[in-house]
Amino acid sequence: MHYRRASRVSVVAAGLTALAVLGLVGCDSDTDDTKSAAGSGPSVIAPGAPGEANRTLSAEEAERQRAEDDSPTPRT
Repeated sequence: MHYRRASRVSVVAAGLTALAVLGLVGCDSDTDDTKSAAGSGPSVIAPGAPGEANRTLSAEEAERQRAEDDSPTPRT
């Protein structure tokens, strides 16, 4: 008899844990990070330097940054 009670307790505990996890996953922190033009058109994600966050650039900002890039172009 004691075995069945322990089994029920573990099933109830697992169910409550699953319910808590599903409840937390459904929460939204409501932190819309719409900096440059992320919400108004096409955007480009530029990787940051080591230890820094990525940046979201608009298409125009990415084109300007590409024009300023002095890396060699590949030969075709």
